[in-house]
Amino acid sequence: MISRVQISPMFSGYKSIDSKVVQPFFPGGVTVIASRPAVGKSALKANIVTRLCAAGYGVLTVTPEQGYDMEMDRIDSIYTGIPIKEIIRAYKWPEGDPRVRQILDAEKVYAQTWNFGIMPRRDVSFVDISRKSVERVKAGKKTNVIFIDLLDRVKEVREARQGDKANVIKQLLIAGSELAQQINGHVCFLAQILRGGVRDTEDGRPTMGWIRDSGGWEEVCDNVWL
Repeated sequence: MISRVQISPMFSGYKSIDSKVVQPFFPGGVTVIASRPAVGKSALKANIVTRLCAAGYGVLTVTPEQGYDMEMDRIDSIYTGIPIKEIIRAYKWPEGDPRVRQILDAEKVYAQTWNFGIMPRRDVSFVDISRKSVERVKAGKKTNVIFIDLLDRVKEVREARQGDKANVIKQLLIAGSELAQQINGHVCFLAQILRGGVRDTEDGRPTMGWIRDSGGWEEVCDNVWL
């Protein structure tokens, strides 16, 4: 009870989210952010990462799909206000363009004041993620939240046979819960859901029924954001 009272809850920084969830990123918990492709999971995650880092929390983001450059382009865009479409085309900027200085100044802030790490490996496994997370904590780098973007691209899921994927995903969610408790942090997976087919809601909003074998998600996860 004492440890629960002393917990400092970590919020996303967005009232529209935080008002609906008791504690979005509490130590020892697991969250899944799931949607159809190209809806904006990674953009939402990058905005939350920026706010958590600015608030002084330690964040590790694992990007087996996006890669290092795209991850940093998003964060640079959010921090500086420069549209990401312009940053992606930075090779067209004229010499002396002030946007270069804006981004360099932003990256100096990240380097000097943020506790932020990126794992951009495309062949990353959950074992690699666990090892890296524990190493960070042992090195004195508090890791409050780990974002894994995407769950579907983690090596164990990619290499699983089609009929075994649901069970492998459940085992990874369980492993994520164990890791969260081990480092006293929060693990947040991003995941794809049904690309097409049945739409069982009038407004088209996704439901847990869109997720194959969603019972595993309900059993393990503390928050599921669709």
